[in-house]
Amino acid sequence: MALYASAAIPWIIGSTAVSAGVGIYAANKSASAAKKNAQLMNDAEGRRLVYNTELWEMGWEQKQLNYNQDKKAFDAKKKNTLEMIAYQDKVATQQYNYQLAINQSKQKALEDEYQRSQTLYGGRLRQNIQSEMNAIQQEQAKFQELKQEVSFENEELAIAQIEAAGKLAAEGQSGRSLAKQFQAVVAKRGYNSAKLAETVTSGARNMRTMLMEISLDKQAADLSAYSQRMLKPGKIPDPIKPLPTPVPEFVGPRALTAADKGPQPILGTQYSPSAAASAAWAGALPGITNSITSGINMYGGVKGWW
Repeated sequence: MALYASAAIPWIIGSTAVSAGVGIYAANKSASAAKKNAQLMNDAEGRRLVYNTELWEMGWEQKQLNYNQDKKAFDAKKKNTLEMIAYQDKVATQQYNYQLAINQSKQKALEDEYQRSQTLYGGRLRQNIQSEMNAIQQEQAKFQELKQEVSFENEELAIAQIEAAGKLAAEGQSGRSLAKQFQAVVAKRGYNSAKLAETVTSGARNMRTMLMEISLDKQAADLSAYSQRMLKPGKIPDPIKPLPTPVPEFVGPRALTAADKGPQPILGTQYSPSAAASAAWAGALPGITNSITSGINMYGGVKGWW
Protein backbone atom coordinates (compact mmCIF):
# COMPACT_ATOMS: atom_id res chain seq x y z
CA MET A 1 0.00 0.00 0.00
CA ALA A 2 2.82 2.36 0.88
CA LEU A 3 4.52 1.40 -2.36
CA TYR A 4 1.37 2.18 -4.25
CA ALA A 5 1.01 5.58 -2.52
CA SER A 6 4.61 6.46 -3.29
CA ALA A 7 4.13 5.73 -6.95
CA ALA A 8 0.75 7.57 -7.19
CA ILE A 9 1.88 10.77 -5.56
CA PRO A 10 4.05 11.97 -8.46
CA TRP A 11 1.30 11.10 -10.89
CA ILE A 12 -1.27 13.03 -8.81
CA ILE A 13 1.03 16.03 -8.54
CA GLY A 14 1.84 15.95 -12.26
CA SER A 15 -1.74 15.44 -13.30
CA THR A 16 -2.90 18.26 -11.08
CA ALA A 17 -0.15 20.54 -12.34
CA VAL A 18 -0.93 19.74 -15.95
CA SER A 19 -4.67 20.25 -15.48
CA ALA A 20 -4.13 23.56 -13.65
CA GLY A 21 -1.54 24.66 -16.22
CA VAL A 22 -3.84 23.88 -19.09
CA GLY A 23 -6.63 25.79 -17.37
CA ILE A 24 -4.31 28.74 -16.73
CA TYR A 25 -3.07 28.68 -20.34
CA ALA A 26 -6.61 28.49 -21.67
CA ALA A 27 -7.72 31.26 -19.34
CA ASN A 28 -4.81 33.42 -20.45
CA LYS A 29 -5.65 32.82 -24.11
CA SER A 30 -9.32 33.54 -23.50
CA ALA A 31 -8.48 36.73 -21.61
CA SER A 32 -6.17 37.87 -24.44
CA ALA A 33 -8.84 37.11 -27.00
CA ALA A 34 -11.50 38.94 -24.98
CA LYS A 35 -9.18 41.92 -24.55
CA LYS A 36 -8.43 41.99 -28.27
CA ASN A 37 -12.09 41.61 -29.19
CA ALA A 38 -12.99 44.48 -26.87
CA GLN A 39 -10.35 46.64 -28.51
CA LEU A 40 -11.62 45.70 -31.96
CA MET A 41 -15.17 46.55 -30.95
CA ASN A 42 -13.99 49.90 -29.56
CA ASP A 43 -12.13 50.59 -32.82
CA ALA A 44 -15.26 49.69 -34.81
CA GLU A 45 -17.34 52.05 -32.68
CA GLY A 46 -14.76 54.78 -33.30
CA ARG A 47 -14.90 54.22 -37.06
CA ARG A 48 -18.71 54.14 -36.90
CA LEU A 49 -18.67 57.47 -35.05
CA VAL A 50 -16.41 59.00 -37.72
CA TYR A 51 -18.69 57.65 -40.49
CA ASN A 52 -21.88 58.79 -38.77
CA THR A 53 -20.38 62.22 -38.07
CA GLU A 54 -19.36 62.64 -41.71
CA LEU A 55 -22.78 61.38 -42.83
CA TRP A 56 -24.49 63.80 -40.41
CA GLU A 57 -22.40 66.73 -41.64
CA MET A 58 -22.98 65.82 -45.28
CA GLY A 59 -26.73 65.47 -44.63
CA TRP A 60 -26.81 68.92 -43.06
CA GLU A 61 -24.80 70.36 -45.93
CA GLN A 62 -27.19 68.73 -48.41
CA LYS A 63 -30.17 70.22 -46.60
CA GLN A 64 -28.51 73.65 -46.72
CA LEU A 65 -27.77 73.27 -50.44
CA ASN A 66 -31.35 72.15 -51.10
CA TYR A 67 -32.70 75.09 -49.11
CA ASN A 68 -30.44 77.55 -50.97
CA GLN A 69 -31.54 76.04 -54.29
CA ASP A 70 -35.22 76.20 -53.29
CA LYS A 71 -34.71 79.80 -52.14
CA LYS A 72 -33.12 80.76 -55.46
CA ALA A 73 -35.92 79.03 -57.39
CA PHE A 74 -38.54 80.79 -55.25
CA ASP A 75 -36.88 84.20 -55.69
CA ALA A 76 -36.61 83.64 -59.46
CA LYS A 77 -40.25 82.57 -59.69
CA LYS A 78 -41.37 85.55 -57.61
CA LYS A 79 -39.30 87.94 -59.74
CA ASN A 80 -40.63 86.45 -62.99
CA THR A 81 -44.22 86.54 -61.71
CA LEU A 82 -43.95 90.20 -60.66
CA GLU A 83 -42.33 91.11 -64.00
CA MET A 84 -45.09 89.28 -65.87
CA ILE A 85 -47.76 91.08 -63.83
CA ALA A 86 -46.08 94.43 -64.54
CA TYR A 87 -45.89 93.56 -68.25
CA GLN A 88 -49.55 92.54 -68.37
CA ASP A 89 -50.56 95.78 -66.62
CA LYS A 90 -48.44 97.78 -69.06
CA VAL A 91 -49.97 96.03 -72.08
CA ALA A 92 -53.49 96.50 -70.67
CA THR A 93 -52.79 100.21 -70.10
CA GLN A 94 -51.43 100.61 -73.63
CA GLN A 95 -54.48 98.87 -75.09
CA TYR A 96 -56.75 101.07 -72.98
CA ASN A 97 -54.98 104.25 -74.12
CA TYR A 98 -55.04 103.07 -77.73
CA GLN A 99 -58.76 102.29 -77.62
CA LEU A 100 -59.39 105.59 -75.84
CA ALA A 101 -57.51 107.45 -78.60
CA ILE A 102 -59.57 105.61 -81.24
CA ASN A 103 -62.81 106.54 -79.47
CA GLN A 104 -61.74 110.16 -79.18
CA SER A 105 -60.84 110.23 -82.87
CA LYS A 106 -64.23 108.71 -83.77
CA GLN A 107 -65.96 111.21 -81.49
CA LYS A 108 -64.19 114.14 -83.18
CA ALA A 109 -64.97 112.74 -86.63
CA LEU A 110 -68.66 112.41 -85.75
CA GLU A 111 -68.78 115.93 -84.33
CA ASP A 112 -67.03 117.33 -87.42
CA GLU A 113 -69.43 115.43 -89.66
CA TYR A 114 -72.34 116.77 -87.61
CA GLN A 115 -71.05 120.33 -88.03
CA ARG A 116 -70.74 119.80 -91.80
CA SER A 117 -74.25 118.38 -91.84
CA GLN A 118 -75.53 121.42 -89.96
CA THR A 119 -73.77 123.73 -92.40
CA LEU A 120 -75.20 121.85 -95.38
CA TYR A 121 -78.65 121.84 -93.80
CA GLY A 122 -78.56 125.59 -93.25
CA GLY A 123 -77.30 126.11 -96.81
CA ARG A 124 -80.09 123.98 -98.23
CA LEU A 125 -82.70 125.90 -96.25
CA ARG A 126 -81.30 129.18 -97.52
CA GLN A 127 -81.21 127.78 -101.04
CA ASN A 128 -84.82 126.64 -100.71
CA ILE A 129 -85.84 130.11 -99.53
CA GLN A 130 -83.98 131.72 -102.41
CA SER A 131 -85.52 129.29 -104.90
CA GLU A 132 -88.97 129.98 -103.47
CA MET A 133 -88.45 133.74 -103.71
CA ASN A 134 -87.17 133.44 -107.29
CA ALA A 135 -90.12 131.26 -108.29
CA ILE A 136 -92.58 133.68 -106.62
CA GLN A 137 -90.97 136.64 -108.35
CA GLN A 138 -91.16 134.83 -111.70
CA GLU A 139 -94.84 134.05 -111.23
CA GLN A 140 -95.54 137.60 -110.10
CA ALA A 141 -93.62 138.95 -113.10
CA LYS A 142 -95.58 136.68 -115.47
CA PHE A 143 -98.86 137.85 -113.92
CA GLN A 144 -97.74 141.45 -114.15
CA GLU A 145 -96.88 140.96 -117.81
CA LEU A 146 -100.32 139.42 -118.36
CA LYS A 147 -102.02 142.41 -116.76
CA GLN A 148 -99.95 144.77 -118.86
CA GLU A 149 -100.90 142.91 -122.03
CA VAL A 150 -104.60 143.04 -121.03
CA SER A 151 -104.27 146.73 -120.24
CA PHE A 152 -102.68 147.36 -123.63
CA GLU A 153 -105.41 145.35 -125.36
CA ASN A 154 -108.11 147.32 -123.45
CA GLU A 155 -106.53 150.53 -124.63
CA GLU A 156 -106.44 149.17 -128.16
CA LEU A 157 -110.11 148.19 -127.85
CA ALA A 158 -111.02 151.71 -126.62
CA ILE A 159 -109.10 153.25 -129.49
CA ALA A 160 -110.73 150.88 -131.92
CA GLN A 161 -114.18 151.83 -130.52
CA ILE A 162 -113.41 155.52 -130.88
CA GLU A 163 -112.13 155.01 -134.39
CA ALA A 164 -115.21 152.96 -135.31
CA ALA A 165 -117.52 155.63 -133.87
CA GLY A 166 -115.66 158.33 -135.78
CA LYS A 167 -115.83 156.33 -138.96
CA LEU A 168 -119.56 155.87 -138.57
CA ALA A 169 -120.00 159.56 -137.95
CA ALA A 170 -117.84 160.38 -140.97
CA GLU A 171 -119.97 158.20 -143.22
CA GLY A 172 -122.88 160.48 -142.41
CA GLN A 173 -125.16 157.82 -141.13
CA SER A 174 -127.79 158.75 -138.63
CA GLY A 175 -130.91 157.49 -136.99
CA ARG A 176 -131.53 153.92 -136.10
CA SER A 177 -128.95 152.56 -138.49
CA LEU A 178 -126.15 154.55 -136.82
CA ALA A 179 -127.38 153.56 -133.36
CA LYS A 180 -127.38 149.87 -134.26
CA GLN A 181 -123.89 149.99 -135.71
CA PHE A 182 -122.61 151.88 -132.65
CA GLN A 183 -124.24 149.36 -130.31
CA ALA A 184 -122.49 146.60 -132.24
CA VAL A 185 -119.13 148.30 -131.75
CA VAL A 186 -119.84 148.79 -128.04
CA ALA A 187 -120.95 145.18 -127.66
CA LYS A 188 -117.86 143.92 -129.39
CA ARG A 189 -115.66 145.95 -127.10
CA GLY A 190 -117.56 144.72 -124.04
CA TYR A 191 -117.13 141.14 -125.19
CA ASN A 192 -113.42 141.60 -125.77
CA SER A 193 -113.06 143.42 -122.42
CA ALA A 194 -114.84 140.55 -120.70
CA LYS A 195 -112.45 138.11 -122.35
CA LEU A 196 -109.49 140.16 -121.20
CA ALA A 197 -110.92 140.39 -117.66
CA GLU A 198 -111.33 136.61 -117.62
CA THR A 199 -107.78 136.27 -118.85
CA VAL A 200 -106.58 138.36 -115.88
CA THR A 201 -108.77 136.39 -113.46
CA SER A 202 -107.53 133.10 -114.86
CA GLY A 203 -103.95 134.36 -114.65
CA ALA A 204 -104.51 135.30 -110.99
CA ARG A 205 -105.86 131.82 -110.28
CA ASN A 206 -102.92 130.22 -112.03
CA MET A 207 -100.52 132.43 -110.08
CA ARG A 208 -102.12 131.44 -106.77
CA THR A 209 -101.92 127.78 -107.78
CA MET A 210 -98.28 128.15 -108.76
CA LEU A 211 -97.51 130.01 -105.54
CA MET A 212 -99.10 127.16 -103.57
CA GLU A 213 -97.05 124.62 -105.55
CA ILE A 214 -93.92 126.69 -104.94
CA SER A 215 -94.66 126.70 -101.21
CA LEU A 216 -95.28 122.93 -101.23
CA ASP A 217 -92.07 122.40 -103.21
CA LYS A 218 -90.17 124.43 -100.61
CA GLN A 219 -91.71 122.44 -97.78
CA ALA A 220 -90.78 119.19 -99.55
CA ALA A 221 -87.25 120.47 -100.13
CA ASP A 222 -87.00 121.50 -96.47
CA LEU A 223 -88.21 118.07 -95.37
CA SER A 224 -85.71 116.41 -97.71
CA ALA A 225 -82.93 118.55 -96.27
CA TYR A 226 -84.08 117.76 -92.75
CA SER A 227 -84.19 114.01 -93.49
CA GLN A 228 -80.57 114.20 -94.70
CA ARG A 229 -79.56 116.21 -91.67
CA MET A 230 -77.34 114.24 -89.31
CA LEU A 231 -78.51 113.79 -85.75
CA LYS A 232 -76.27 115.17 -83.07
CA PRO A 233 -73.90 112.39 -82.09
CA GLY A 234 -73.86 111.23 -78.50
CA LYS A 235 -70.82 110.60 -76.39
CA ILE A 236 -69.01 107.40 -77.32
CA PRO A 237 -68.48 105.51 -74.07
CA ASP A 238 -64.88 105.26 -72.95
CA PRO A 239 -63.32 101.81 -72.84
CA ILE A 240 -63.34 100.08 -69.49
CA LYS A 241 -60.30 101.01 -67.48
CA PRO A 242 -58.18 97.92 -66.87
CA LEU A 243 -57.96 96.66 -63.33
CA PRO A 244 -54.51 95.94 -61.93
CA THR A 245 -53.51 92.31 -62.11
CA PRO A 246 -53.83 90.76 -58.66
CA VAL A 247 -50.52 89.86 -57.07
CA PRO A 248 -50.53 86.36 -55.59
CA GLU A 249 -49.29 85.65 -52.12
CA PHE A 250 -45.79 84.24 -52.16
CA VAL A 251 -44.80 81.63 -49.59
CA GLY A 252 -41.11 80.87 -49.65
CA PRO A 253 -39.37 77.71 -48.50
CA ARG A 254 -39.21 77.15 -44.74
CA ALA A 255 -35.95 78.19 -43.17
CA LEU A 256 -33.82 75.45 -41.71
CA THR A 257 -33.80 75.01 -37.94
CA ALA A 258 -31.84 72.99 -35.44
CA ALA A 259 -34.48 70.28 -35.76
CA ASP A 260 -33.51 69.84 -39.42
CA LYS A 261 -29.88 69.38 -38.43
CA GLY A 262 -30.69 66.80 -35.79
CA PRO A 263 -28.49 65.59 -32.93
CA GLN A 264 -24.80 65.10 -33.54
CA PRO A 265 -23.72 61.43 -33.55
CA ILE A 266 -22.05 60.24 -30.37
CA LEU A 267 -19.64 57.43 -29.64
CA GLY A 268 -21.42 54.13 -28.99
CA THR A 269 -20.85 51.72 -26.16
CA GLN A 270 -17.17 51.25 -25.26
CA TYR A 271 -15.78 47.98 -23.94
CA SER A 272 -12.93 47.76 -21.41
CA PRO A 273 -10.20 45.32 -22.53
CA SER A 274 -9.13 44.76 -18.90
CA ALA A 275 -12.68 44.04 -17.84
CA ALA A 276 -13.02 41.60 -20.75
CA ALA A 277 -9.79 39.87 -19.71
CA SER A 278 -10.91 39.80 -16.11
CA ALA A 279 -14.21 38.31 -17.15
CA ALA A 280 -12.32 35.61 -19.07
CA TRP A 281 -10.14 34.87 -16.05
CA ALA A 282 -13.20 34.85 -13.82
CA GLY A 283 -14.80 32.26 -16.05
CA ALA A 284 -11.67 30.07 -16.06
CA LEU A 285 -10.81 30.26 -12.32
CA PRO A 286 -13.54 27.82 -11.17
CA GLY A 287 -12.14 25.13 -13.49
CA ILE A 288 -8.57 25.77 -12.36
CA THR A 289 -9.68 25.74 -8.74
CA ASN A 290 -11.55 22.50 -9.26
CA SER A 291 -8.47 20.90 -10.82
CA ILE A 292 -6.26 21.95 -7.90
CA THR A 293 -8.87 20.93 -5.32
CA SER A 294 -9.30 17.54 -6.98
CA GLY A 295 -5.52 17.01 -6.93
CA ILE A 296 -5.30 17.95 -3.28
CA ASN A 297 -8.13 15.60 -2.42
CA MET A 298 -6.43 12.78 -4.26
CA TYR A 299 -3.11 13.50 -2.61
CA GLY A 300 -4.75 13.69 0.84
CA GLY A 301 -6.49 10.40 0.19
CA VAL A 302 -3.25 8.72 -0.74
CA LYS A 303 -1.51 10.15 2.32
CA GLY A 304 -4.39 9.09 4.47
CA TRP A 305 -5.19 12.53 5.67
CA TRP A 306 -8.88 11.85 5.54
